[in-house]
Amino acid sequence: MPGRRRRLVGADVELAGDSVAITVEGDPSGLTRLFSNLVDNAIKYGGTARVRVARDGDMAVVQIDDTGPGLRGEVLLRAFHPFYRADSSRNPDQGGVGLGLPIAWATARGHGGEVVPRLQAVGLRAIVTRPIAPD
Repeated sequence: MPGRRRRLVGADVELAGDSVAITVEGDPSGLTRLFSNLVDNAIKYGGTARVRVARDGDMAVVQIDDTGPGLRGEVLLRAFHPFYRADSSRNPDQGGVGLGLPIAWATARGHGGEVVPRLQAVGLRAIVTRPIAPD
């Protein structure tokens, strides 16, 4: 899947990754919600979402980057707590109750993976790792 840029419902989303299919096992609706929450946050708070899919040994790795202000220090860690909202760094006109990131984190953990946030020079990166399904 060489870099593909799509406008989905008015959003700027770019997809990139390995040309080889990567298969993971899990609950399809839970995994859809995990990635939807992370991409939606990237679009809402960062304006764009750049999604890269790769294989690292026996793990699938998905990186979701945005170009927003990011979250710093303690706020970055607290963002994964239920009902926490970093209001000072977010548009007050946007909805949400602070459950998207905790749900993404819990879903990844429940599927044997994890979500790790990383502050970038510009924006925020969410790194999702998941075990690849056995052949």
